Amino acid sequence: MSDLSLRELEQFDGDTRGRGPGREQRYCCPLCGSDKPRDAAHRSLCLNTDTGAWNCKRCSASGLLTDRRTGRAVRHNPFAIAQPPRARPQTQPRQERQDDDGELPEVRAYDSLLELDAPEAQPARDFLDRRGIPLEAVIGKARYAAVWRNRKDPRIVFPIYAPSGERVAVQARTVIDPPPVEATKVLSRGPIGQGVFNPAGIDADPVILTEAPLKALALIACGYPAIALCGTSLSASWPYLERLRGKRVFVAYDNDAGPEHDRTEAKAVKAGDVLRAAGVAQVKRLRTPDGVKDWDDLLRLHGAIRLPDLAPPPNPAAQAARTAHAAPSKVLEHPPESDPFDCPEDGEEEPNPAAPWPPPIGRERWTAETRELVDWFRTARPGEPFTTPGGLRVTDPCVYWRFLADWVSEGDPSTPGLTANLRQLRAIVG
Repeated sequence: MSDLSLRELEQFDGDTRGRGPGREQRYCCPLCGSDKPRDAAHRSLCLNTDTGAWNCKRCSASGLLTDRRTGRAVRHNPFAIAQPPRARPQTQPRQERQDDDGELPEVRAYDSLLELDAPEAQPARDFLDRRGIPLEAVIGKARYAAVWRNRKDPRIVFPIYAPSGERVAVQARTVIDPPPVEATKVLSRGPIGQGVFNPAGIDADPVILTEAPLKALALIACGYPAIALCGTSLSASWPYLERLRGKRVFVAYDNDAGPEHDRTEAKAVKAGDVLRAAGVAQVKRLRTPDGVKDWDDLLRLHGAIRLPDLAPPPNPAAQAARTAHAAPSKVLEHPPESDPFDCPEDGEEEPNPAAPWPPPIGRERWTAETRELVDWFRTARPGEPFTTPGGLRVTDPCVYWRFLADWVSEGDPSTPGLTANLRQLRAIVG
């Protein structure tokens, strides 16, 4: 149990509007809400003003509210404080409504929500498309709710898992832009601080730590192992710390501007301290470029995320799927009149940007095996749809062809990665 006083609560959240009627009052939590707006929508701490019992719905902390000067439970009723204290039965903080087995209804109902490829989930697909996040990167990691907790704005619902594999919480994000009510853009149920989104990313090395599922999905779409904390608070009680021991962890919180910048950076520093104390081998702060707030904005604005100092080149299958979803009009055909390997000689002008796609690939980056594979690739034509060894279904093989040609032409010197993918493509299509 934690120790808080009424004075501390009112200093942290001094706005008396919207605290709720009767003896049940709501406050912003000083323990986990320092990086969040202090308004009615973020009041996660519930206080019983008769008993002084309180609990936070976000971080699951609880206790008996005391005044640090007297050590007695604080009550808003002035007569109760003035009169001699009476014995009162000990009561527990109010708990969220749960089923008989202790699971929250919204968490249990996740399995009954629609998959994102269902016809009725078109609003969610449109939402992802506006951010350049391919559907293939999200299938299996989120679901769609046309109505969630009696709210009429449709939402993408993300599951949050504990280390045991148990789904302990859910977070629902509206798919309407701009949100009908900014304060309810994202809603959560359950102890989200006790789990992560995309727990499979914990087993990678390095691990990228983001603050929201959409941020993690933007990186996942480009082949990087990312997880989401659903916030920026990280404490020594986080149950996944042990699984990060000895690994590299990159703290990829938002690159906020204005007053939020200092708060986010302070949270990132604190997270780094917690990770190092837990035995993480390397901790590094990872930021988006100046002027770009977060990773899904970066993907939406630039169509790709490249982190050359972080890990090997992104998963090409995931990148190809993202390209196909984000810009299908550019990859409808394999133009025979365009030779992607016809590089300009010294002194020649660069290819006309309006010329048929794709651009040329620099020969100076090829190995001997690459040249052999390129000889095959120059005359190959996309065949039937196929499935990559990683399990991604490529419905338009032209997309894969385009991605491979584009890879080196953009200046990425990872010839081994290019060779590996050409080798894979030849093994698949013959």
